[in-house]
Formats: sequence, structure tokens, C-alpha cells
Amino acid sequence: MSVACERGFGSQWVLQELVPGRVEHSVSLLVLAGRILDSVGTAYECDRDVYIWPHVRGARVSARVVPPEELAVMEQFLVDYSGVCNFNYKLPEGGGMRIFEINTRVGGDLACDAPRSQAARLLEALWQLPAGASGTPAAGPSAAADQPRVAGSWGEPLVIEPKGGGHRVTLVYLHPFRVGLRDYVRKMGLFAAEGLRVVMPDAPKIAMSCYEGRPHKAWYDYLTDRRGEAEDDADEVTLADTRRHLFDILDAELEFLLTAGGGGAVGEAFVCKERLLVGGCSQGCAAAFDAALRYRHRLCAFVGVVGHPLSTTPLEKHRGMPLHFFNGLGDKVMRWHWVGPSLDRLRISGHHVVAHGPFPEVHHGVGRDFEARASRRTVAAVARRSLLPAQRLPALERAAGLGLFFCLGELLLLLLLLHLAVLAALPVYFPSWSGGPGLIRRTELTDVKWRSLGCGLGLRQDDLDVALSFCHTYCT
Repeated sequence: MSVACERGFGSQWVLQELVPGRVEHSVSLLVLAGRILDSVGTAYECDRDVYIWPHVRGARVSARVVPPEELAVMEQFLVDYSGVCNFNYKLPEGGGMRIFEINTRVGGDLACDAPRSQAARLLEALWQLPAGASGTPAAGPSAAADQPRVAGSWGEPLVIEPKGGGHRVTLVYLHPFRVGLRDYVRKMGLFAAEGLRVVMPDAPKIAMSCYEGRPHKAWYDYLTDRRGEAEDDADEVTLADTRRHLFDILDAELEFLLTAGGGGAVGEAFVCKERLLVGGCSQGCAAAFDAALRYRHRLCAFVGVVGHPLSTTPLEKHRGMPLHFFNGLGDKVMRWHWVGPSLDRLRISGHHVVAHGPFPEVHHGVGRDFEARASRRTVAAVARRSLLPAQRLPALERAAGLGLFFCLGELLLLLLLLHLAVLAALPVYFPSWSGGPGLIRRTELTDVKWRSLGCGLGLRQDDLDVALSFCHTYCT
């Protein structure tokens, strides 16, 4: 020992400390850029105070919630690290932590001893980390289509160009909570229409406060989960981030409309604003509504599908903008008993609310076809009321009855279809009128039968959609 003191320990010695205590702690962490996202703690209680692992018997295993002060110490070791790691330590009676090892891998505690639900939660969150982050494996073959992100980062929107190449109207449309764009990519043909450009932003993944911080694709954080009985509280910080992003998209689309033929030097801005709509489904409806009423320009119209207006959105602006809402009585997530009064609040404030429904058989999980029909019906209504005939969509010009834009024979066929709709509505509005044996009753005319009848008369698909919109709006 005297020699060691005189010459030093050199490189041939390892100094260790024996830390007594029956309880040893192991913590598995999920880390992104030095910030701990999730932790799973496990405690191992042995049968003696002094031992050398693994030469010990009778270790009792239990789950443990890791205190914030311990996580703060661990975070100091993790600057710029991303991925899974494992800490092993004891807590001596005098305070502090005695850290034995830090492993940048999945530990045996997570693999074998931690509760399966907690392990699954951590691994699910690992899958949602950005692909290519330091210490994080790639997300797999589907990552390119739906690459996970953190709040504040935005992917490229899905853009559905108009059929035929002529661009007249733009709809910016927000997908529902947790859904993403993958299904819209597969079914983008449902939204394609003559003259209509559809822009669908892709929401980031946000840690949900009401779901223990688990990240989901969302336009804003939910602070509460009232299970459909009332409106959930929205986090203003994440909502404001979405609003700024949507404003940038709306600005870009206004500029794009100018370059696509805005209508001359005089009144260009007015023309473009009258050709730009915004909307969304479910949570996307609420976020789009908030952006529409806070945007500096009054847009052409708003379309909301199985959603509601946010109660925190100011209602002083853009009272002349038509607000189209499509809701269902079967919706258990955004129930009509509180969504309906929220629309009444808009009417009382002087807004132009167009409520489609509530439809008895419509639930919250509507298909993309329902969303596409709602969007097309709103665009059709916009075209009918437009003060700019030269800017109307070609198919909607025909549906509006403008004979200058289509042949007289097609007009007569369309008028015949609408005439049948009026006949079908008579038994509803005049119950005493029994009708004749050859007349079609309203209750017998489903959308499928309308389409079959229209196709037999030689009408185009675009005209059928608008005719059905007319029938639903004015004859039911």
C-alpha cells in the first residue's frame, strides 16, 4: 500500500465502493434529445444489506414510480441522447443516489420484470420517435408514409389537384384526431373534382395531457377527456401553434389562387378570398373553425364534419362567412345534445350557420366518402351563391341551372330529377295528400336510388352529387 501511495495507482487499479442496502433500483428511460419522455421503475429488495449481484437469493420485485428529483439527476447524464437507456442505482440513508451503471440498451428489468402495460407504453412511444434520431432505430418500412414527429414539426400536406387541370376553388381540409393522412392518400379520388384543389395538412404528434402524455397525431392537446358528454378543454399553446401553421398555408393558397387566374388587377384579393374554403373532421373541424374566425381575411366558407366550434374562439369576426356543419345523432364522441347548442350560440352571435342534419344514422367514425360528399355539397352551395359567374366550377354551373354553360338537353334532364324530388317531398309537407299510384314517395328514395335514376337519365357524376345536395337541402 505504501508503494501505491508513493507511485500512484496507475492504470492497473479499479477503486470500488461497497454500497449497503437491501433495495436496488432499476429504471428504463425513453429519451429524446436529452429530455426524458417516459420512465419505468422497478425495485429489487434482497434478503441482506450487503451482497454482490447476482450472488443473492430471494430478491422481491415490485414496480415503482420514479420521483422527479431522481429523473432530474439522470437527465444530466443524457445531454443530446435519444433512445432507450437503463439506470441502476441505490438510495443510501444519507441521501443522494449511488449510480452503478448506465446502459444504452433495453435492460432486463424492462424485458422481464416491469409490468407489461408499462413496458408496452414505453415501446409504443419509442416507435413514435422521429426515425433516424441518435440512438433510435428507423421506424420501419411504413415510416415514409407516416413518419412520427414531435409537436411543432410539420410534414408535407397532401395536395389533390383539380380534375381536368382547371383550378377555380381551393379547400384546406384538416383530418381527424389520431388519423393522419394515410387513409386519405388511399382514397384521394373521392375528393377529386373539376376545378377543386384540396390541400390536407398533416398534424404533428403531440403528447396528450389527458392520456398520460402519450403522443398522438393531433391539432392541439386535450387537457380533459369527458368521454363525449361535453366539450373537452383545448390547450391554447398547441392550438396557437396549429393556427400559425394554418395561416401560413392559407396565405400560400391565396397567393397560388392569384397566380392561377385571380380575375384581373382590380379586386384580385376579393376574388381569391371568395374562392378559398377551410374545414375539417372531428378535432380537425374545431381547429379549422378556430383558424377561420381568427384569420385576417374572411374566407369563402367553412365546412365541419362531425365536429363542433371551440368555445374559446372569439366570435366577433367574419359573421358573413357561411359555416356548414354536418353532424349525426348517432355520434357518441361529439354528442348533439351539446354540439347543437354550440351552433345556436353562433347564430345568436350573428353568424351564418348552415346545419346539415343531424343525420339519424351518422356516427362519429364517418368514412372518407361522407367527408368528400360534405365538402362537395359545401362547394356547391358556394357556387350557387357566388357573385362571380366566371369563377364558378363548371359542374356546379350546370347544377345551378345556368343554360349558358351546358346543353339544353342536360338541363331538362336535371330539372326532371329535381321535379321528382319535389314530388317525393309532397307527402312529407302535406300529409293529407296521398299521391297517385305512379308517384315516387320520399321515403322510398335513397341516395342509391337517386344515383341509379340519374345515371339512367344520362347525368354526369358531378351533376348527380350537386342534385343530391339540392334534394337533401331543400326537400328533406
